[in-house]
Amino acid sequence: MNQCKRCGSHAINEHSHGRMEGVDSDLCDVCYWRKRAERTPLEADLVRKVSKSASKQYMNKAYAFEAGAVWAEAKLGTDIAHAIGQAEGKDQ
Repeated sequence: MNQCKRCGSHAINEHSHGRMEGVDSDLCDVCYWRKRAERTPLEADLVRKVSKSASKQYMNKAYAFEAGAVWAEAKLGTDIAHAIGQAEGKDQ
């Protein structure tokens, strides 16, 4: 029976629990999934950069949306005032 190269466990079930066949077949189930959960410093840095970039894009879109909503509200108010003026015969 094979032993896990990390912890020495014999709980290697390569064909179950969602494991990819032939990938890290020398790791037990726990170490297999732990390896996928751990991030190397390079991976962690990449995740931070992507998250920061996505956050900036989201914030830029949120501000653009808010500015657009304010403009639309002001435009709507002007249009309503104009329509009221026309209805009252003041604005022709």
